Amino acid sequence: MKLLNRSQKGFTLIELLIALPIIAIVVAAATGALIQVIQSTSTSAHMVAIRQVQTAGYWVSKDGLQVQVAPDLTDPTGFPLTLRRTDWDDRDVHVVIYSFVSPGELTELQRQKIVTDKDGSLVSDTTTMVGQYIDSSQTRCQWDGSVLTFTVTAKVPGARGPQTESRTYEIKPRPD
Repeated sequence: MKLLNRSQKGFTLIELLIALPIIAIVVAAATGALIQVIQSTSTSAHMVAIRQVQTAGYWVSKDGLQVQVAPDLTDPTGFPLTLRRTDWDDRDVHVVIYSFVSPGELTELQRQKIVTDKDGSLVSDTTTMVGQYIDSSQTRCQWDGSVLTFTVTAKVPGARGPQTESRTYEIKPRPD
């Protein structure tokens, strides 16, 4: 066998045997990191969907517990949902209306609270958004005479397709 001259270029077999495992470790780590980033985006979208469902459920439950008049459910979906109650102390009338607003692709569930005094004069009128990404085609309200059933579904766009979460709340208004 002929020995290599120092002027010849190239890698020795030992150098290649050491470099290949190092390259394999770097590629495996990069692939693992990429998979983790993709999964965390999906998990993040699912957590947003859960939070939206919980927030919408909280507000409807809070108002539903205080309702004194049967909810006005003229539409089969139950929306807009109108809840009424009268304060015991000052006789102010509170009307809360839940409705869907769709700016572009995003569907929001809004809560409008109108308060009038015993003479019918407007005390306050506020509107807040209680849920984003709410799927209006899957969200329903039903009243059976004693229990308000609120089913809400959120659909959040994610890297691996939309993440969906759905919950049903059964709200029994407090007795008079």
